Amino acid sequence: MTDATRRGTRNDTVQALKLLFLLVICYGHIFAEGPAATLPGSTLMDGLPMRLWWVPGDVGLFFFTATSGYFTALRYPGAAMMQGYWRRKVSRLCGLFLFLNAVLGCVFLATGREGVFTWDALVNLLGLNGFLNWFHLGNDSPFGAGQWFFTLLLLFYLVYPVMNRAVTTPARGRLLLWGCVALAAVMQVRLPYGHSLWSTSVGFVAGFWLARFGGSHPARSGWFALCACLAGAVAYRFIGHLPVLAYSVIGLAGYVCTVLALTVRLPLLPARVLDAVGDLMLPLYIIHTYFRLPLAQDPYLDALLVLTMNAGIAWVLLKAYALLAGRRRHAGPPTVAPRGAGMAGSGVPGPGTGGRAKPVASPALAAKAHHAANAETPSPQAPATHEPAVQAASGLTPAGQTASGQTASGQTPSGQTPSGQTLSVQALSGQTYSGQTPSGRSSPGQQSSPLPAGTKGEGTP
Repeated sequence: MTDATRRGTRNDTVQALKLLFLLVICYGHIFAEGPAATLPGSTLMDGLPMRLWWVPGDVGLFFFTATSGYFTALRYPGAAMMQGYWRRKVSRLCGLFLFLNAVLGCVFLATGREGVFTWDALVNLLGLNGFLNWFHLGNDSPFGAGQWFFTLLLLFYLVYPVMNRAVTTPARGRLLLWGCVALAAVMQVRLPYGHSLWSTSVGFVAGFWLARFGGSHPARSGWFALCACLAGAVAYRFIGHLPVLAYSVIGLAGYVCTVLALTVRLPLLPARVLDAVGDLMLPLYIIHTYFRLPLAQDPYLDALLVLTMNAGIAWVLLKAYALLAGRRRHAGPPTVAPRGAGMAGSGVPGPGTGGRAKPVASPALAAKAHHAANAETPSPQAPATHEPAVQAASGLTPAGQTASGQTASGQTPSGQTPSGQTLSVQALSGQTYSGQTPSGRSSPGQQSSPLPAGTKGEGTP
């Protein structure tokens, strides 16, 4: 696919916002693990801008999940349109994910890391690290830093076929959306985590609802959300730290960004930049917390240079995977598309169909499905997902991918310093983050404002 074709079949505003949000999240994680943030008496994480750095990061996580839910609902608009659903999702995510973890495994073995051959490693290689975080099981493996967002993405893909069959009317859509909002509020009070799990989860449902029942004027709901977001921010300013209110404001801001990106095409980044780095999102999300090298004395510049270094490593790994995948395709027997096969889930006829396509629920859904099927087609050179993050991507997540999903929450690792002179792999388990209290002091295991604290590896894309 040529660059011109890609630019004509994707939403550049969505892709640009995903990339910018992921860079914000990755920069925060890298800065939080830098030497200045771990020195005794350091106040860098307590003051501006880093004390509020996690607010746009968590907004980005909601944006990743909302766009993922939106484009998934458009690509597969009804139970009869689910052909190729699992094949596309698995091929889009799992190949590159396993390749990246295989490379990291080689690095762990070469550097003498322990825990590579444990059951925790198997859980992480299956993309289920989130369950280790959510059930406080710990992680004795060096894998899985911040991959709770990836687990959340897989859970949504697992649940989506049920939602697709059951939620078929606007009344059911409203019940699902507001039910999930209420449940997230209750769970935030009863089971808070060191990352924005509950508000991020609502993003999937909000994106699904927007695609299926948002109507022809979604900007109206965006304006309402913006007004509610501003009112909530003012209330938070006067009421003080209230996590439910903080995450409500974050969710509303994420919804506003989603509606803006889907309805207004803004040239946030040049198309050439998106062509060059758009597919880096999943690799960067997976690896950005593993490699550290002190590159500057100034902590802000050091974090920027380390982020650039990790982006370079991600680019090399992406090219290596594309080369490997290309060779495997050429080595196998030639495959012929079945006669009449069209674009999966889009209602677009293929060759030999006589111009007939499978019917969709309505002409409006057919148009939406056609748009979504062409909305963010990944590069043939890199089967990386745009769903996560943390890329989280075709609609990325991710993340949050978390983006390390270690913390979209602004947690700082305690007692961890980079390796000093050599490129090293950071230990990712058994390290705690300290949440920020409203007073600006670091308090281990408590929620920060607006993001709570948790264990390392519980963050975002």
